[in-house]
Amino acid sequence: MNGAAWHLVVNHVPVIGYPFTFVLLVLSLLRKSDELSIVSYGALLVLAGATFASLRTGGPAAHVVRRFAEIVPETIHQHAHAADQGWYGAIALAVVGLAGLAFFRSARSWTVLAALGTLALSVQFGWVAHLGGLIRHPEIGGGPLPAAVSQAPGTPSSPSKHDRL
Repeated sequence: MNGAAWHLVVNHVPVIGYPFTFVLLVLSLLRKSDELSIVSYGALLVLAGATFASLRTGGPAAHVVRRFAEIVPETIHQHAHAADQGWYGAIALAVVGLAGLAFFRSARSWTVLAALGTLALSVQFGWVAHLGGLIRHPEIGGGPLPAAVSQAPGTPSSPSKHDRL
């Protein structure tokens, strides 16, 4: 597997993991469940590791996709910048997770802080994923497509009757 394949394997973990952990944290607060809090704190540590893996595979992925003519380098830069910001948030939440585990007697405040942080990172990594998708899928951006993508060789110049439905 090349760098892009590894990046695609690991980058979905933070995107899905932070919203899932947010739900666990909210449930732990609603049910007053120490067990769910502990699992959630552990998940924050695992997610920080997965975020690091995703960050480390981003460079090799960029080297693979930059060879393609339709790739706009600015989209890679925007994606990488947003991912860096997410990484800082992942570090902060890992510290919150460690603190929650270490100072478990006052866990409610750590759980609330972790829940707010995972909500913020869920949004951030959703944005990172969107920007990553724009690298190879400009059609999800809603704007005009680059000429190389909008008029591929062998395609009709006007939409077919099926495209107008």
